[in-house]
Amino acid sequence: PLWTPADALTLGEWVKERIAIPLDEWETLAAALGAEPREALASDPTLGGRIALIRREGAGLPAMVHREWAALWKQEALTRLGPWLRFEGPVSIARIAAVFGVTVAEAAGAADALAESGDLVTDVTLAVSGGTAETAGEALVCDRENLELLLRLGRKKRRSAVPERPAALIVPYLALRQGIIPGPAAGEPWSVLAGYPAPAALWESDIFPVRLAAYTPETLDRELEQGRLLWYGAGRERIAFAPLADLDLCMADSRQPPFAGAEGAFFFDTPRDFWEIRDYLGPDDTLTVLRKLWNEVWKGILSADSFEPVRRGIAQGFIPKELVRGAEEIAAAGTIAARFGVNPALPRVPRRIPRALRDRWRAGPPLPGRWFSLAADDPLDGSEDALDGEELDRRRVRLLLRRWGVLARPLLEREEPCLSWGRLLPAIRRLELAGELTAGRFFAGIDSLQFASPDIGRELEAAENFTGIYWMNAADPASPAGLRLGGLDAGAELSRLPGARLCFRGAALIAVSGRNGRDLRISIPPEDSGQEEALGFLTYPRSCSGGRHKKILIETINGVSAAQSPYADALRALGFLPDRSQLVLW
Repeated sequence: PLWTPADALTLGEWVKERIAIPLDEWETLAAALGAEPREALASDPTLGGRIALIRREGAGLPAMVHREWAALWKQEALTRLGPWLRFEGPVSIARIAAVFGVTVAEAAGAADALAESGDLVTDVTLAVSGGTAETAGEALVCDRENLELLLRLGRKKRRSAVPERPAALIVPYLALRQGIIPGPAAGEPWSVLAGYPAPAALWESDIFPVRLAAYTPETLDRELEQGRLLWYGAGRERIAFAPLADLDLCMADSRQPPFAGAEGAFFFDTPRDFWEIRDYLGPDDTLTVLRKLWNEVWKGILSADSFEPVRRGIAQGFIPKELVRGAEEIAAAGTIAARFGVNPALPRVPRRIPRALRDRWRAGPPLPGRWFSLAADDPLDGSEDALDGEELDRRRVRLLLRRWGVLARPLLEREEPCLSWGRLLPAIRRLELAGELTAGRFFAGIDSLQFASPDIGRELEAAENFTGIYWMNAADPASPAGLRLGGLDAGAELSRLPGARLCFRGAALIAVSGRNGRDLRISIPPEDSGQEEALGFLTYPRSCSGGRHKKILIETINGVSAAQSPYADALRALGFLPDRSQLVLW
């Protein structure tokens, strides 16, 4: 319906595009025509000589052919089998032989050639529900794109419709999916967040603790020590985690050995401590070695068997200022020595080692841990089996599905290139054809295709029914900050700054803490009965295991001095004390 040719000219062009329409199909088409093309056929079956009914020698039935194809159809019809099949559903080899006037063996040979080039799928079986058909159970062939379309349409007809939800619901949905809100959908955070890059300081202060109520640094250390998990750099002072089984999915295929140009390609086959690395690199001073080492770490080339180097870097600086100052003092001393003719290579030997230096030496190396290379043993060079690459991409899609639940371009924009939307969309499509994913409009405001697991309906209902209070850092993977979706109020106007935290009740944003708590915006009224619970997240930095705040200072609330705000009483109940115009939690 609505697709039949509207006039004789369109009908002639349709025949030309189809190359040849077998007589039985032509009769079905003619019976469905509107008045104008039907009258044109009745008065002139050839439409002015543009079409003709031709039976090839040996053909079981004639076909309607456009005059531009008539000579080819009579002489070498089988060369147009591929284009002809693009306008057919699944057909049998016997039907191809009957239409093209060739033997079954010749038809099968032509179909096999198309299958080898990837244009045709063989051994397709048609199952008919509630009736019988001549081709039911028979092995058929079908154009690949047509088969994918038919499978997609079939699944769409069978699946129950999932109504579209408002964009704001994506916030509790992701919080449930990623374990910020406790629920059955989320797994261990390092599995759910595998391969996701985030500021190094946030993992133990805001990301892991909000997902694991009893989180301590020992929790992470245990996973690393037992070899189930490792961390790696994903940009300057950015870290990602991955279970060992997922490492190839999260990292680029072309990981090169560390310290390009250095001798000894297999040096890091054995984990090395800082002093061994310094000896390996040659006469470089400690500061230079530190800079080189962290540079390799941020490129995702080196990692350590402990997270302690990152913790120390967060607390003291990845390049400690005292080392920088020491190097500057040495350089300045060398300049002065050169000016006055003193040989800096012959310094006065001290009679004893100062206590401060002796204690520093006893404290261990400038960087703890044993370091190893993340370079691939056999980096991909493009010669691998395409099926291997396809399977890797399918596993990447499943990894992202664990994290997001819904796959759409705006969400995957936060991912690394190997997990990007553009790279994985073909694999997503194939998983949809296999029935592992379903396409739909799950959230309003997403200007992109959306894919999810077939049981997403239950997860959406759980998000709709959740009305509790929860919070997250603005740079958290689940944060809506910077997420540009139509209808998502808590999105584009918020910045993904690590010093900001967002508090929600259900899908509604009720408080925003900026500048590490100094600026506070609250959208619920002061008389709200859940005010103290909603503002409880402000005390978190003083209690969390990864927190480094000695005090929490609130300067303004909704643009008013904190001590004079109508919300001051609720904050006093949480332990904040007035200090002039501010509120302080010691």
